[in-house]
Amino acid sequence: MDRNATRWEFGTGAAAIAIAAAFLWDSRKLGPGIFEPIGPAPVPRAVAWIVIALAGAMTLRAGWRLAQGAAPPPDDPGYVPRPWAAAALMAGTCAYVAAMGLGVASYAPATIAFLALSIWFLADFRRAALPAILAIAVVLGFGLRHVFTKILVTDLP
Repeated sequence: MDRNATRWEFGTGAAAIAIAAAFLWDSRKLGPGIFEPIGPAPVPRAVAWIVIALAGAMTLRAGWRLAQGAAPPPDDPGYVPRPWAAAALMAGTCAYVAAMGLGVASYAPATIAFLALSIWFLADFRRAALPAILAIAVVLGFGLRHVFTKILVTDLP
């Protein structure tokens, strides 16, 4: 990674830590929830601590590379940027949320369809990957519904 990209990584990590710390600070005002594994305070606190840990690791790694002297940028980055793919996934995410919000589909079927299509899209629609993709989508769709409704006692669409 070149020096400029390493600086961006360091800055992004530091900004993420600052934002997560602000969420952590603000969550002090929230009281305990009715259902305690999940509630108004525990979830933002847990997410903030996870973000702080991951962004801290990223920032430390970038700081280490900056101190060692980052390498010049490679001639071949090893990937082809696909901004249209990011836009397509954002549109798919909006359609996924809209389908549940408008009552077109419930959580498990919408999640299975969203995950299967998104992962297959990212795999460049390779048919050989389809059985594994469908298995992952079905397990996550029904598994997450079970976790949210039976363990975390959350009402899903």
